[in-house]
Amino acid sequence: VIRGEDHLCNTPKQIMIYEVLGWQPPQFAHVPLILGMDRARLSKRHGATSVTAYRELGILPEALANFLLLIGWAPKDDREVFTLEEMVAAFSIDGIGKSAGAFNTEKLFWLNGRYIRELSNDDYLRGIFECVPKEWRKAKRDDYIAKVMLLFKDRVTYFAEIEDLAWYFFRAPEAYDEESWAKIIAGNEAAQAVLREVPPGYKTIEDFSAKNIEEFTRAYAESKGLKLKDVIQPIRVAVTGGRFSPGFFELADILGQAEIAKRCSEAVKRISANQCANMEKPVDEDKS
Repeated sequence: VIRGEDHLCNTPKQIMIYEVLGWQPPQFAHVPLILGMDRARLSKRHGATSVTAYRELGILPEALANFLLLIGWAPKDDREVFTLEEMVAAFSIDGIGKSAGAFNTEKLFWLNGRYIRELSNDDYLRGIFECVPKEWRKAKRDDYIAKVMLLFKDRVTYFAEIEDLAWYFFRAPEAYDEESWAKIIAGNEAAQAVLREVPPGYKTIEDFSAKNIEEFTRAYAESKGLKLKDVIQPIRVAVTGGRFSPGFFELADILGQAEIAKRCSEAVKRISANQCANMEKPVDEDKS
């Protein structure tokens, strides 16, 4: 019988019952409990509490088994990633530690990400499509969604995370990350010129592919004496709402010429609105 150490107080009584009945008591092993990162007993406030909940999040069964294996037990060679067969071969109850293990959700997600990257593209798409929001499936074709999902294969740590990571492929940003806007666009005339000039240039690209987008963007940057990032980042903020995303040229390829032009136009409108607002501010007579 292998169970948690919280049952230690029950064991003497249970052994006595076995003896009274004339039965041979089993061997008992009591292992440390699994606690939250705050060293308190696991509860709903620590996150999902059932295997089904983790499956709905998009945690792979192999990753969850691997993660549980490493709570309170460690291999002699300090390995962290195992196949199921390797887990069975390596595990020994003698390796279980004497102190309680901590259920570190961040490590679970990290480990799951490792497993996700080992999946074939077909298996990855099969799994992540189960977590694609219904409204995305209604709005876009499966081949479009598949292209988007594959962009995030090296980034996603659990399948349900995709809703927070890839939303801007399915709707335009309603607001911009203020830090990104202030750092990259506000007060930057070159960045503002990029938003006005590059999207019309993109419309001249006959074969709108990542390769041709990159060639055009590099040529524009060179003609203006700009670094490539000084062209990419303003457009990235305009189309995604922030300055972090998968590869820009692949992103642009998927969004298409018309959508990029539309979103950059909205960003230019904000620039104009901000400039008008600044002009209309009353002058402080004491400082004039």
